[in-house]
Formats: sequence, C-alpha cells, structure tokens
Amino acid sequence: MGRDIAFAMLLTLCVAAAFGPSLGNDFVSFDDGDYVAENVHVQRGLSWEGVGWAFTAAHSNNWHPLTWLSHMLDSELFGANPRGHHAVSVGIHALNALLLFAFLRLATSSFWAAAPSPWAPAPSFWAPALTAALFALHPLRVESVTWISERKDLLAGLFFMLALLAHLRHARRGSRASRLSVALCMALGLLAKPMIVTLPLVLLLLDYWPLGRWRPAGEAPAALTTRAASAAALPRSRLLAEKLPLFVLALASAGVTLAVQSATGATQSLENIPAAARVANALVSYVAYLGMSVWPAGLAFFYPHPALVSPAAGLQLVLAGVGAALLLAALSFVAWRRRQSDPHLVVGWLWYLVTLLPVIGLVQVGAQARADRYTYLPTIGLAIALTWSLQKWARVRDPREGDSTSARAVITPRAGLAGAACLAAVAALAVATSAQSRVWRDSITLYQHALGVTRDNYLAANNLGAVHARAGRYGAAAEQYRNALRMRPEHAEAHSNLGIAVERLGDADAARRHYEEALALLPDFAQAHVNLGGLDASQERYAAALQHYEVALRGRPADATLHLNVAGIHLHEGRPSEAESHYRSALELEPERAEARLKYGLALEAWGESPAAVAQYREALRVAPDLLPALQRLAWLLATSPDDALRDGAEALRWARQGAEATRHRKAEFLLALAAANAEAGHFDEARRWQGKAIQLTPRSQRPPLERQLELYRAGLPYREQRAQ
Repeated sequence: MGRDIAFAMLLTLCVAAAFGPSLGNDFVSFDDGDYVAENVHVQRGLSWEGVGWAFTAAHSNNWHPLTWLSHMLDSELFGANPRGHHAVSVGIHALNALLLFAFLRLATSSFWAAAPSPWAPAPSFWAPALTAALFALHPLRVESVTWISERKDLLAGLFFMLALLAHLRHARRGSRASRLSVALCMALGLLAKPMIVTLPLVLLLLDYWPLGRWRPAGEAPAALTTRAASAAALPRSRLLAEKLPLFVLALASAGVTLAVQSATGATQSLENIPAAARVANALVSYVAYLGMSVWPAGLAFFYPHPALVSPAAGLQLVLAGVGAALLLAALSFVAWRRRQSDPHLVVGWLWYLVTLLPVIGLVQVGAQARADRYTYLPTIGLAIALTWSLQKWARVRDPREGDSTSARAVITPRAGLAGAACLAAVAALAVATSAQSRVWRDSITLYQHALGVTRDNYLAANNLGAVHARAGRYGAAAEQYRNALRMRPEHAEAHSNLGIAVERLGDADAARRHYEEALALLPDFAQAHVNLGGLDASQERYAAALQHYEVALRGRPADATLHLNVAGIHLHEGRPSEAESHYRSALELEPERAEARLKYGLALEAWGESPAAVAQYREALRVAPDLLPALQRLAWLLATSPDDALRDGAEALRWARQGAEATRHRKAEFLLALAAANAEAGHFDEARRWQGKAIQLTPRSQRPPLERQLELYRAGLPYREQRAQ
C-alpha cells in the first residue's frame, strides 16, 4: 500500500508539472465564450434558475447538464478568472489517472509483484502504473484538459473510472448496491458527455480479462497475474442481463443526443459528406489515432474533413480508407489469434475500437475529420495492450514452477532495459504535453499553431480572422477570411465574416456580395441574414432589413439582439405594438440586459409612457450603474415630467450628478439634466450655473430653447416638459 501511495503522489506531481503551463492560459474564442466567458447563465454561478437552464437547454448543440453545473460552480468560485477553471480541469484529470491506476491495480494485482526489494524493477513491469502514466501524460490529453470547454470529457471520464471500480466491486461481491452504483456512475457520466455510451461493452471486455467472469466455450481462463484466474465463469446470458440497464441508459442518451444535434443543425447531411467518405474517414481515423498515439506531433485544435475541402481530397480519402481497412483487419486478426495466450491484446484492441465508435464520424457532427479529445478514453485500451505485452516480454518464469498462474517471475536484463525505455518515453511525453499546453495560451497562438501544422485549415484561418475583427483589426481579419476562402471557397461563415470586415472598412457593396454569397451557399444561415439586415437598415432599406431579421429569428428565436433589431425597425416605421412585443421578448430572454431596458425605456418615453420608461431606466441602472444614456434620461424625466407623482427632485439630482461627474462636466445633455434637477430641488443658483455652462457647450443654432429654460431658472421656476399629445 505504501508503494501505491508513493506512485499516486508521484503521478499527481507529474500531471501538475506537465499541465502546469495551462494555468496561465486565457479563455480561447473556440467555444469558451459559449461555454463560460460569454455565457450569462454560467457567469451567474450556481442558482436554482441555472440548474433549470442546465437541464432544459440545448445550448452549443449538446445536452449535458452536469457539464453546465460544473462550469457554474467554477464561476461561483473563481468568477471570470480562467486560472481557477484550468486548475479544476487539471485536478479532475489527475484524479481520473489515479482511479484508472486503482482499478487496474486491484483488478490484476500486478503492481511491484514479486520484487526482490522495495525499489527494484519488478518483473511485472508495473503494467497498471505505466498504463496510468501513459494515459495521464500523453500530449493527446492536452485538448481535453487545457481547453476549458472540454470539461465534459473530464467529467465523463471521472464517472467512467468510478463505474469500472464499481463493476470490479460487483464482480467480487455481487451485491445489488454495486450494480446500482455502476448504473448511477454511467448515468452521471452521460449527463456530462454521451461519449461513454459504450461502457457496457467495455465491462463485457473486462469480464473476459482481467476479471475472468466470461470464458467462451473451449477456452482456458484468460489470466495474466490476475486474482480472477480461478474464479468461476458465469453464463453469458447472466453477464448480458446485468448490463441490460446500462444498455437502456446508452440508448436513451444516444437518442437525446441525436435529437438535440439534429435540431440544432450540428449534424452534417449526406449531401455534404457522403456515406463512402464517412466510412473511409472512420477507417483512416482509427489508423491516424494509432499514429498520433505513437508519435504525437502536429497536434491541432481542428483537423479539416477532406470531403469538405475538395472533391479530389474526398477521392484520396476513399483510397486511403481501403489501405486503413487492410491494416485494421490485420491488427484485429493478430489480436484475435492471440486471445488465449495474450488476452490483454484483444481486450485492449477491442476497447480502442469500441469506445471510438460514437465519435468516429459515421454520424458526422461538426466539420472535423478527427479530434484529439476523442482519444481520452479509447487510447487506454492501446496502453493496456502495450504495457501488459511489455510486462510479459520483460519477465521470465522460473522453469521449476512450470506454467501455473502462480509461477514465480525472475528479473531479467530485459526488465531493466524495458524500464529505462519506458521511463524515457513517459518523460518525453510529459515534456511534449507541457509544450502542447502552451499552444492553448490564447486564441491567436492556438490558431496560428494550427495553420502551421495542418493543411487547408480553413477554420483556423476563419477563427484567427474573427480574433482580429474583435480587436478592431479589420484589415488583418479580411486577409485571414480570404485565406480561409482560398482553402474552402464554399465556406459560408467565412463569406459572412469577410462581409463584416469589408463593411467596417467602408466597402458596403463588397460586403453585400459576400453576405449574398453566404446565403447562396447556406440559405438558412441566420448570421448572414442578420448581417445583410443590418446593412439594409443602415441604408434605410427597412422593409428588406425586416425581412432578413425575421428569417434569422426563425432560426434563432432566443436571440435577444435580433428581437431588439426588429423592435427598432418597427419603432422607426411607426408600429408601436409590434415594437413593444419584441422589446418584451428580448427582456424575457435576457432580463439583466441593460441595453435592452434602455432601448425599451426610450421607446416608452416616445410613446408618452413616462412612468414605465422610468421603471426601465431604473432597472437598467441596477444592472449597469454607469450606463450614461439611462442616467441622463432618468434624471431628466424625474426633474421635468409634467406628472407631479413621477417627479422626484432629490433622486433626479443624484442621478444627474453621477452622469455629469462621469462625463467630467463636458457633455451638454448631462449638464442640462443637472440644471433641471437642481431647479426641481429648489437650487436655482446651481441650476442657472449649470444651464449657462451647457449653453456654452451647445452650437449657437441650438441655443434658443436652452436660453428660454435659463430664463425660467432666473425667475425661480423649474422646467416642465410638455405632455405628449
């Protein structure tokens, strides 16, 4: 036990060192905004309202309420500081590695077995320890750990590992509580990410080896330094029956996931990616993940699907798929033939094949060919196959013991050689992981790295352009968008984004062409409709703008900004009831949005509903105390309203002073409100002083009405707005 604890501490320190650079990373624009940085539900922290949203929302094309609750808890604890979010992710990953080690250690009893001294290399070659280290420190883990949005991987992995331990307990004791624990762990994992739908199949594999509960007819016990070698086999029907609830959970989760992703448009159609290309890409990806596991170089946040880049690339993909199929068949044949002598090979290999199935691309979600994050659980199977094979190679049985499962192992020179090689390999992987963690430092670093290590990465170019655009560098943004279109001319989002950039640069005609091109490629593309609607509105083509906004609303009915845009057009066109309906919709969607309350208040004020406008301004200032237009309008109404019940000189003076101080007494409209508030409060000397200064800041042509107000203050009278007719 002492050695187990020592290894656990060492592994935890290694994980902390390898992923330590991620603690200095920022949020990246690749989904972190949707998940945390710009998600108002998450930013509010934990609340009953947030819990309700987590279980009912299909935000970001997924239903994973436990993931949302995890992000909310982080926001509750750390706010918008990414360091805390990263630290929690690193901690969960370290825990997952320790749980994997604990499961393998208990299931196979092969840690430091038969070592002649406490610190001598063990004949067993530390298979569980090496498996856990390879899992924990491999650079393929970086995306799952360092990308804050991928917390779902870590949580699903946590409950996957707990389910393995619960199943081990059930295999040893057979209690109903342990069976329920397995189902509960799987259910919680599915609430984090549906990736673990294959858990029942993994448990069946483990029943074969190392647990020895399943022995096909005619086969000897599949055992290699396992406690279960002499355990009685169970009928296959019983093993399947005990996992039936898990299969039901898996089917339910798969159904919900497919429904959500189809409804949100995340799945690719067969027209975009034909069936042949999907199958070919799946086969190639299986081989590619093998290569990335052996030599993890050129890792990127996104690998473009060849079928989406060009028809020629799609044809090459199909040809590569044939070669990949032959290689996979050969590896599968070898693993199957050696299933009795080396059961870890077939179990590890099938673990890899089976757990990748949900994300291998037969049902294509997104535009990626593959992703590093998809390997989080599958490559554990590869590590098991590798480490137990090395263990067998590195040890020799005492010939006096024959072939019994309790044979005493003897240390050989192979053990020292293999141990040194593995330690060097793990150290090299940890160094590479540390370097890869720095790739996620910020959005620009992430996208530039992807452009440097991959081909035709149109998404990296498009996203890099968006980073430049957000910073106001529209020239640099346009260059990257054009780069993305050179790689994939039919990328509707890049056309839409390029339209925004060139519109900001003053070329409205070019912007319109790109918006229209985006809609020609993707007629229901909501953002392109929004962009074209905004351009039409700026050119006073309100009917056309309204048409585009309404099309966009059909695709994004929960977009508060869209409702505000539609309300503004209705207001301009003199349709108050329609405008009010959309203002209310915007506030129902985002009740804490100060801008929406300000715009609604201005509309209410224009309709002569001053009391309602005052209520909206107060709410806006509650949310955003420094919202200057709301300060000015609220102070003005409270000081000048013809409604005696509405006026409040003291409150008006408080808001007016705040607005005037915020603008350093240099904005005429705030000084006018301050003068009116002082007059309402009976401070006419102050009213005259501020009114005079406001007049000095106002163009001569606009001074006459202000001078008439000044005469009222000189006469000791407050100013009153005229009632709306």
